[in-house]
Amino acid sequence: MASEMAAQEAALQSSVVGASGEEAEHQRCMKINQQWNEQVAKEREVRLAKEREAKMEQILTELQQEETQKTQRMAEIKQLIAAEKVCYFTVPKLCQSGPYGMPKHKHA
Repeated sequence: MASEMAAQEAALQSSVVGASGEEAEHQRCMKINQQWNEQVAKEREVRLAKEREAKMEQILTELQQEETQKTQRMAEIKQLIAAEKVCYFTVPKLCQSGPYGMPKHKHA
């Protein structure tokens, strides 16, 4: 970048030969500043594009992790429900029930 700036400065010096000394120097500095600002703006745009891409990838990764965790939680819940069903309808409990597995009621 330094050699590029030096080449641009040399080109600018030759383009402002007709102006007075101070004004020529000021114009030369303004053009160098403008070129530098343009270069910085281009670099900033590239950096921001990379940052946006990285942020999007991070968000996508987080969403995928959340979905995986949700799926795992649902599987665990289904296992717990299945285990509760097995424990609830055991043979001793069915024996305590009336016909067809219905609880016995006392009639007054």
